[in-house]
Formats: sequence, structure tokens, C-alpha cells
Amino acid sequence: IVTPVRAKLIPGYDAVKEAALEAGAKGFSISGSGPSVFAVAYKEDCEKVKNAMLGTFDRHNILAKGHISAVNNKGALVVE
Repeated sequence: IVTPVRAKLIPGYDAVKEAALEAGAKGFSISGSGPSVFAVAYKEDCEKVKNAMLGTFDRHNILAKGHISAVNNKGALVVE
């Protein structure tokens, strides 16, 4: 519901999303309330997706950093 509104506040959002999906991402969204974005991809596509996203941000004159992380398969845990 809020993604279309928040996306307008992130320069190049639509182009970056399109680039990520074309590079093999299976999903793309805004992290929290922004301005961070993330993509979900298979391990073998991660570097290509990251580079596509960073390159697109660069073409929009947006300084961006990328980070590849594994998915947490354990879920929520109680920490005592």
C-alpha cells in the first residue's frame, strides 16, 4: 500500500527495480520506510543483481552501496 508513495522519494526507484528484476532478482522492495532498497535472488545471481542496481543508481547520480547477505532460515529466536 505505501510502496508507491515511498518509491517516489527514492530517485531512480523504478529503473533500479527494473534493472534488478532483469538481472535475475525474484523480488525487490523498499526496506522499512526507506531509503534502503533490497532485492531477493538466487545465490548465483546476487553479484549480477547488485551490480545492476548499483549501476542504475549511478546513472541517476545517486551514491549507493551494495551488500550481499544470506537469508536467515532459522526465523525468530528467543535470546536470553
